[in-house]
Amino acid sequence: MIRRLLRGLRARLRDEAGTATVEFCIVFPVFMLVLCSMAETGTLMMRQVMLDRGVDIAVRDLRINTWPTVTQDLLRTRICNSVIALSDCNTSLVVEMTQIAKGASLPSAAAPCVDRAASVTPSVTFVQGKENQMMLVRACATFRPILPGVGLGLDLAKDRNGYYALTAVSAFVVEPQG
Repeated sequence: MIRRLLRGLRARLRDEAGTATVEFCIVFPVFMLVLCSMAETGTLMMRQVMLDRGVDIAVRDLRINTWPTVTQDLLRTRICNSVIALSDCNTSLVVEMTQIAKGASLPSAAAPCVDRAASVTPSVTFVQGKENQMMLVRACATFRPILPGVGLGLDLAKDRNGYYALTAVSAFVVEPQG
């Protein structure tokens, strides 16, 4: 009886049926992790490029001094109108504009971002520049990862609500009129 059980056990151990299933179970999770990370990276890069593009277009208008008075809402609207892929742009974007004194270094603090849990927007510096002044524009938008628990979405630095921040920075000198 024991010999018959051992013979059956040996036959099962020599059988190669199902080896593809074992390989699939080992490789499939790794493949899906890479695929999910690629999707998150692609979305993140698209959002970053769109934010940079919107800030560049708005700063181009600022640089040649086409607006008589610049407000934070006007600049935010101009950036959001130039951006295609940023959903809820007007509520998730904070724009800061500061003057940089001659010889001074750039601000070392991170750009202020929207805290979606709070109903109050962060206070930011917004100074309209005069002719020949160096100005710094910083924009920060927050987004929720599309796959927050997998791959890159898991490794992104997020706030307490699960949003990550993307920033765009541009500097320019206000051109003289005339």
